[in-house]
Amino acid sequence: MKELEYMKCQARLEKHQDKERTGQNVVKLDTSRKALNKSKEDFENQNQALVEDLPKFVDNRIEYFQPCMDSLIKSEVTYNSEVYRVYTELADRMNKNNDKTTDQARGRIQQSLAEIKALSITVDD
Repeated sequence: MKELEYMKCQARLEKHQDKERTGQNVVKLDTSRKALNKSKEDFENQNQALVEDLPKFVDNRIEYFQPCMDSLIKSEVTYNSEVYRVYTELADRMNKNNDKTTDQARGRIQQSLAEIKALSITVDD
């Protein structure tokens, strides 16, 4: 923002320097120089503040993201541990009841297939 203001003031000064040296133009030239110096000083102050603050900001972002990453990792470990526990529990149950459930499942599948084969679908032309 300050850079744009500085560039505008510099363009105005150059425009006034190209004009004829009359009383009114000399006053405008002097006013343009003062405005340019003021905007240059503001720009340099703001630039210096940014040069000092940006490295601090970049360094502090790690302090912000580190707890977030720690929490994410802990929550993923908790979730995956719980999923693994549930999976192993279900796998154990299935292995214990495997013989009974396999025969029952086969019977149900065969019954469903028989019912499907028994269906009669006709299409009227």
